[in-house]
Amino acid sequence: MSFDDHRVISFRVLLDEAFKVTRRHLGQLYLPFALPLALAAVSMVALQGWMMQGMTEDYESFNLAFTCGVFGLIFVAALSTGVVYFAMSVAAYDAVAERPVGLWRSYLYLFKPRVFGTALLLGLLLLLSYICCILPLLYVAPLLSFTFGAMIEEDRFGTAAIQRSAQLAGTNPLDNFPHNPLVRAFALLVVGMAISTGLSLLIQLPFEVLRQVLFLRDLDTFGDPMAAFSHPGAVALQLAGSLLGSLASSVLSLYLCFAGAMLFHDTRRRREGADLESALDALEPLAEPPSPPAGPANPPPDRGGGSA
Repeated sequence: MSFDDHRVISFRVLLDEAFKVTRRHLGQLYLPFALPLALAAVSMVALQGWMMQGMTEDYESFNLAFTCGVFGLIFVAALSTGVVYFAMSVAAYDAVAERPVGLWRSYLYLFKPRVFGTALLLGLLLLLSYICCILPLLYVAPLLSFTFGAMIEEDRFGTAAIQRSAQLAGTNPLDNFPHNPLVRAFALLVVGMAISTGLSLLIQLPFEVLRQVLFLRDLDTFGDPMAAFSHPGAVALQLAGSLLGSLASSVLSLYLCFAGAMLFHDTRRRREGADLESALDALEPLAEPPSPPAGPANPPPDRGGGSA
């Protein structure tokens, strides 16, 4: 998709084009990102089951060090998930900009000090907005959704990347609500949440129903909810649901990364076009209009033949 023209790309066209780009690059990018995400998801479920089983077997002598260690491993798995998502975004921006997509570059880009610090700052702002009754996140997340683009495409980091994202989100030269970047970023967030919820219900619901059946059966057998939840059969069902759910959601995540990259490029193009028009408008009064050519002061005498 070309971003060189000055037409406004509608949100529907943006979603369609993102789907085309995702389908074009899916074979190259799916497994390198889906497998680490699936491994992290399964690891978190297994660690939670391990912790619950340890608490069930010796509840009286609860081991705080063991629980803290398991929580630490869960945090590492969650952090690994964030790294994969960031690498996915880098690959998506490279593909949309028609640059060669390098997987090593995608994964190693985050570990540059300025990039890592900006990512931590972004995560902290999102976390604070989530803690404040969740509602501010619905505004802050779209407002900061162009931060990755500012880092990857413009080499802006720290507060400069945050400010650039807010600047682009507020770009609306046509004063049109549907084409407002903040509205479109919010709509992209809603679309992602809706599809993700549908995928989770479609894939994980059957496993969860079977898990609840096993829980009720084991509850009659053991008489302890903790023991019923940590039963190997229930844990195996939870692992299977998490594995399949993660493999399916990886396709959605890749699609949303492509859509976000395309939205950034479209918004920046419109921003730069508006800045150029403003600059031309500012220069226009300085140019004096050309004066009309001056005619002769006196009409030429009539040299035609007259009466004698």
